[in-house]
Amino acid sequence: MPYGHEEGAHPLGQWVAEQRRACRAGQMSGLRARRMERLGMVWSPYEVAWEEGLTAARG
Repeated sequence: MPYGHEEGAHPLGQWVAEQRRACRAGQMSGLRARRMERLGMVWSPYEVAWEEGLTAARG
């Protein structure tokens, strides 16, 4: 999700980036992290892109 993405008046892209930072810094409870994961949270877009590249290279 792009950093500037908004849902209505809510800056959702910024909020997601803040959640990623909080998780990396160890400032997010396990419960919150699990709730985000149930929504399909991608903690590292770079890791996802790397895996997609690896899959394409295998093909």
